[in-house]
Amino acid sequence: MTTPNVQKTRCGDEWRCYKPQNNGSGAASKIQVAIRDGNVIPFLVMSPQKGKSEDGNAKFSWSEKENDKESITLKLGENDIGELLAVLYGFKNKAGGDRGLFHKNERGSATISFEASEYNGEVRYSLKTTKKNDETGQVLNVRHSVTLGEGCILKIVLEKIVSMMYGSLTI
Repeated sequence: MTTPNVQKTRCGDEWRCYKPQNNGSGAASKIQVAIRDGNVIPFLVMSPQKGKSEDGNAKFSWSEKENDKESITLKLGENDIGELLAVLYGFKNKAGGDRGLFHKNERGSATISFEASEYNGEVRYSLKTTKKNDETGQVLNVRHSVTLGEGCILKIVLEKIVSMMYGSLTI
């Protein structure tokens, strides 16, 4: 049996979750992993839907790369990953408590909200990021649901990231 490898997922070097809506209000998220100077650095990127592409499929703001001003990118720390896993394992209902997982830097602040709930007898999750620019006061929100099956894959991806972070740890 092979070990899941976050760098060989169906979308290359990232895990993606697409939630398009016919009315254009959908969103997508991805977990990317960068390796810099031997350090594993995971990121969560959430992007709102921006209409449709030429082939009729949903288009998300991250496809605009240079001009993308609506996606929210957050570096995930060990605590963030632990909190997300605690929800996915069923140990708690919401990552980070009532406030979510709070991040602050020189440009502003951001919050990750990840919450479990039950719908028609099945567990599902809600993932939301909010970013506030302190200079302009602009607030961006991107959110979508995560099914139980998607949550199972996300759990494996996050576990693999932790394994990558501590792969050379010997006790």
